Amino acid sequence: SPTLHYPIDALIYLPPCYDSSFDYYPVLYLIHGLNYREDQWQRIGAPAAADALIAAEEIAPLIIVMPRDRLDDRLDPALVDDLVPYIDDNYRTKAQREYRAIGGLSRGGAWAIHLGLHYPEVFSRIGAHSPAIFYGDDENVLYWARRLPPDMIPAVYIDIGQGDSLFGSAAWFDQVLTWFGVEHTYLVQSGAHTEKYWAAHVAEYLRFYAAGWRFEPLATPIPDMDSPQ
Repeated sequence: SPTLHYPIDALIYLPPCYDSSFDYYPVLYLIHGLNYREDQWQRIGAPAAADALIAAEEIAPLIIVMPRDRLDDRLDPALVDDLVPYIDDNYRTKAQREYRAIGGLSRGGAWAIHLGLHYPEVFSRIGAHSPAIFYGDDENVLYWARRLPPDMIPAVYIDIGQGDSLFGSAAWFDQVLTWFGVEHTYLVQSGAHTEKYWAAHVAEYLRFYAAGWRFEPLATPIPDMDSPQ
């Protein structure tokens, strides 16, 4: 990362059809919670859920990028300036905002809100799962939410467990979006601030992110005309 001056570690999920097709795919960026690493999304079942939903044709095939947050505030702008272009340059992605989403758990949810609202030209969907708004970031959130371009208002999904200690953070963000007329989903469900809660809803999260990304059948491989028949 030219911004961070160290590598951005990331796990990258490719859909089962990636190697057998010539298609281009939407991209979902998922950020883990505080004191965890990029494998948290893998541990709560996001790749397995994506495999199952794609196989059932409930969602379109997609790429999932799970970067590590090293508690470095420079992740803004590093994720947008360094990681997103790297992914678009090295994988077959649909590199338009309509095909790019960002989400996160807890602290990762704070990053999703921060980056998604700061860069509406980059991300069209924001998922905040049990979010913990960054201390001092409330003014930024208010500023960006108030000034969202009419043609770049993201789809937003917020969810939180009834027993979550961060309930107030999610409720505040819901109120901000409501105040500024930003349509969104806000769900309060049984559970607490735990991986058990997130794992129980990970398939729902993926359905939200992939909503509007049309399922397309596998492309027929182009035959090698030089190979013997």
